[in-house]
Amino acid sequence: MTLYDLVANKHYQNKNVLTKLIDHHTGVPYKEIILHYDDVVAEEVVAKITSDYYLYEKDKMPLEYIVWHVDFLKNSFLIDKRAMIPRPETEYMIEAVVEGIQEWSDENVDLLDLGCGCGVLGLSVAILSQKKPKTLASWDLSPDAVDLTKKNIEKYSEQLSASNIATSTLVSRGLEELAQFPELQKQRQTNKLVIVCNYPYIPDETFEDNADECAKTWEPRMAFVGGPDGLDLYRVLFGEVEKHGLTGATLYLEMMTWQMESLQKEFSSTIDLQIIKTFHFNIIIVKAEWK
Repeated sequence: MTLYDLVANKHYQNKNVLTKLIDHHTGVPYKEIILHYDDVVAEEVVAKITSDYYLYEKDKMPLEYIVWHVDFLKNSFLIDKRAMIPRPETEYMIEAVVEGIQEWSDENVDLLDLGCGCGVLGLSVAILSQKKPKTLASWDLSPDAVDLTKKNIEKYSEQLSASNIATSTLVSRGLEELAQFPELQKQRQTNKLVIVCNYPYIPDETFEDNADECAKTWEPRMAFVGGPDGLDLYRVLFGEVEKHGLTGATLYLEMMTWQMESLQKEFSSTIDLQIIKTFHFNIIIVKAEWK
């Protein structure tokens, strides 16, 4: 069977998915498949493509989990069921952090990716920032997620080394583990600390009622839900920042528009909360700084 025969087959109605599976299994870039129409595809490769196609069509498995990567701001990261698939709105956070780091041009910046998942937030900032952070620490409570982040750090190790960015990973529930690293805490107080944090912020009931079956079936639930109003973990984070004396830090957070009002009512006396990016009028990127 040639690539043309495969692409023209009426059984594969979703050609976008099919061509990306061909890319994954044959190495022919999906945007260049037309140039390889005469290439012969082995039967066992066709069988793998067909199996994966039906995983997507019938079992509703996310394509990113099938091909083991996600494209994020023109870079590609390894992804699998150990972490939530990064969403387009999170790209707005990266843009905001990259812009923010430029504001501290005369300061050394340490970057902490808290709740790192597969590591795309911290790594994207490190790769895309003109002014590079001195350090990148990637922390998550899931050992599986941290292991996945390590693989993505390894993938971009040459770029990180060339920019003299020191990387580290840690399995940690929030900032609890910080007390075990006094030298790390001291450094975080000396340099400008930037925390990128895309904690779960969807209210429990909202997730159960409105989340698509794909997310419910395949992605880790703990990466989505954040309590009755979705803000439980952000409240904990604010308390941890004060407990560990890190109130000189700047935090970048993602949440829904209506949640901003709740946080302002609770924390406006001590924390300056500012909306800096909006996605489809519903998702916002918030910068938090202590007064």
